[in-house]
Amino acid sequence: MDKFKQIVFLSSFVLPEKGAAPPPPVAAAPAGSSEGPVTAPTDAAPAKPNANEEANKPDEAQRPGTDPGKRAPISAGVLNGKAISLPKPDYPPDARAAGAEGVVVIQVTVDEQGNVSEARAISGPKQLQEVSVNAALQAKFSPTLLSGEPVRVTGVIVYNFGRPQS
Repeated sequence: MDKFKQIVFLSSFVLPEKGAAPPPPVAAAPAGSSEGPVTAPTDAAPAKPNANEEANKPDEAQRPGTDPGKRAPISAGVLNGKAISLPKPDYPPDARAAGAEGVVVIQVTVDEQGNVSEARAISGPKQLQEVSVNAALQAKFSPTLLSGEPVRVTGVIVYNFGRPQS
């Protein structure tokens, strides 16, 4: 996806304000009616959840993997072309001698400052994964902004290991 399409795509998202009221509920039209959905009157008092529903609903602090007030990372696909700095992994001599070659894909999380905070290999020759993860952890990106706010991003970095051309 080129940069313009990506900007247009990301700018199409509208994030709800914290504490904003939910939209009014929509009820189905009675059977045999040709009318569309019926919206509940706006002057009606909002329905209160019963005690069991409230007790079973996890709040943001209880959800695994989320911090209160923090947004989940945005998925950004392949990040190679978006890096400010993308160190190449060293080709381990033992892996080269063993003929290990191919594509290593590293799943990364980039923090709000553009630093790689997490990296793990998701595919590729085992002998090449550790050096690829170490290289990915050294990569640097421009901070990604959503509505003017820096956000975390997840994506992949792809490394190609092959025999040198003669």
